Amino acid sequence: MANINKLEMGRTLATDPRISTTSTFFGLIHTSVYVPTGSKIATYTFEYPAEREAKIETLLGLTGDALVNAATDIKTLKSDTLGNLRLEACVSADHRFAALQLFRYSNFEASPLSRLALYEGADAATIASLL
Repeated sequence: MANINKLEMGRTLATDPRISTTSTFFGLIHTSVYVPTGSKIATYTFEYPAEREAKIETLLGLTGDALVNAATDIKTLKSDTLGNLRLEACVSADHRFAALQLFRYSNFEASPLSRLALYEGADAATIASLL
């Protein structure tokens, strides 16, 4: 698991008042918490080939029943190959909060392909089930 501050989306996520990050052990260990429930946040990164871009971008714009239907179609966000797409994900341990952002790598730099997608409640649980 990566430190939330080391993610490309980390700086944006750190400004969200629902997220609290504390540093311990001489600044070497960082713990992020979803403030409303006090649940720790785990971070994930996945890489994909360009062919999966459309499905992932579509998923990031959905909520409610549309998100559930798309999740049923996609089944998992775990990657099985390397590629030039990188999905960063943060999910609280209680599955009440999730954040996702898709990036494309080109010339060793990450460029965002989507806005930071934030989910709470049932939508966050749906996203968590894909990880």
